[in-house]
Amino acid sequence: MTLADQYFIKAHEEYPWSIEATLENLQYALSYDPEHVDANYLMGRVMFEEFERFEDAEEYFQAALGSQPRHHKTGMEYARLLLRMQRYPEAKKLLTYIETLVGVDPVALGRLWAQFHEMQGQLEEALAYLQRAQYRTMCVGDEEDLTAEIERVQRKQRMGNPFVYVE
Repeated sequence: MTLADQYFIKAHEEYPWSIEATLENLQYALSYDPEHVDANYLMGRVMFEEFERFEDAEEYFQAALGSQPRHHKTGMEYARLLLRMQRYPEAKKLLTYIETLVGVDPVALGRLWAQFHEMQGQLEEALAYLQRAQYRTMCVGDEEDLTAEIERVQRKQRMGNPFVYVE
């Protein structure tokens, strides 16, 4: 186990309870190994989730994928970031790539695809992905969350598009 691994483990244990300790340990890990995939992944998450520093987060995610292109956790978080930044063509390309990776959580991936379609007003497609994800879930909590998401999207469908002008 390298020093970078040891500092990453410390950072991982601290996240999300102590952002300061997380950042300190990640900086040490990355100083020992700038290409450490897990340290770059976690630093990207911290930049995205805690600080909303999207460009910084993107750099860390790209560094992680650059050193290990099949790191599906990074791919999933990077796709989430791209969706948040409304960079849909890039998000679609990345989600399509993630589908080819081994070990990807199909429920989480289905949710991301649903979000991709919902954010673009494609509610039927979003519902289809949520329903497929619900069918594949193995956890009651996920099933309940997906049921709530399906109901929310269905309410949007009944409401219609409020941005369309009707004479």
